[in-house]
Amino acid sequence: IEMEHVRWMLGMSNLNMVLQRAEKKPSENILHRCMFEHGDITYAKYFDPFTHVYMFDIGFPPKLFKQLADMFNRSHSPYLICYHGPRLMIDRYGFNIELIVQAPTSMHGSSEGHMGYIYRRVQASKSLSKEDNEEDEDDEDEGDKENQRRMMSSRKQSKNNKKSMSKSTSKRTPQGKKDKDCRVVLEGGVLSDPLFVKAWKSTRRELTPLLNDVRAEVLNNLSSCRPTRTRKRKSASLTAL
Repeated sequence: IEMEHVRWMLGMSNLNMVLQRAEKKPSENILHRCMFEHGDITYAKYFDPFTHVYMFDIGFPPKLFKQLADMFNRSHSPYLICYHGPRLMIDRYGFNIELIVQAPTSMHGSSEGHMGYIYRRVQASKSLSKEDNEEDEDDEDEGDKENQRRMMSSRKQSKNNKKSMSKSTSKRTPQGKKDKDCRVVLEGGVLSDPLFVKAWKSTRRELTPLLNDVRAEVLNNLSSCRPTRTRKRKSASLTAL
């Protein structure tokens, strides 16, 4: 998925050439289950149905990284490929992943060099470690005494709390609730975010109809006319001069 129209058209043009080659040279067994979507990834809530999520994340702002981390953690995608190390991806942004391998890469067009990272999904740890459990057992006695001290003060405040609660419940907003699962069930029980349904269905078709659609999309965008400028007519006084 690509937000900028120029980059999206560049991808579609390359895809068109690949599909044409696949149609002319069937003996080469060129796979064609690929599609470029023109859109905004922030409109999605899940990365499903993708198994491998690739992000050219050089220059991504922190706010976007955190949103992508939430999307990845609630999805089923097993793998993530990007250009940031574990210190940022795991420690700062909270992706539920572990590093598999890293390797230096070079961009084909610009020859820029970046370190690439391949991650695997891991389950978020919900259980406490052994050290945490031992500390909790040592603090149980002190916690019980502290709870007894607070019982008396909490009883005194209960009446005031009931009054304030009765006034505030009508104004309370449903914060903290989980977002409704908006994923669509596709063929074979595959779950997909609504943003990717159209592209996924396109990749399920045979080579020829997919090529026709991609070619038409490219031609329509390349042949679109630029807006013409209209010049205002000069006034009679100016033309006379």
